[in-house]
Amino acid sequence: MNVRQQLVLTSLLVLSTGFFLRDLKVTGQTSRNQNRQTASPGAKDKEIKKLFKQNCAKCHGENGAGETTAGEIAGVPDFTDQRWQELYDYQRLTNSIKHGRGEMPSFGKKFSKEQIKSFVSYVRAFKN
Repeated sequence: MNVRQQLVLTSLLVLSTGFFLRDLKVTGQTSRNQNRQTASPGAKDKEIKKLFKQNCAKCHGENGAGETTAGEIAGVPDFTDQRWQELYDYQRLTNSIKHGRGEMPSFGKKFSKEQIKSFVSYVRAFKN
């Protein structure tokens, strides 16, 4: 590796470290968002269940098994299948919801990051 390449790599490392450190929260520091009252876990669960029913149940079914006409045509997975749950990690589920997959539309612009995170948790709960 020549000196120029070393300088470029060092610069990239310094820049990426700066961005990483900027995003870290300092212990004891509170943000404006921490002062806001958040919805209770029960309310969030009800909201996600309602959104799932409105946006996902047509294909995935309310029980997540994908046993619907639209689901069978699109070839949707069975969220209640333990093997499927083991194969698909958090990041892949998040990406599928945000960007779509196959016949599934993308929801990245329709739902917030927090809602997408809640959808992933909701899908994970079908394995029980």
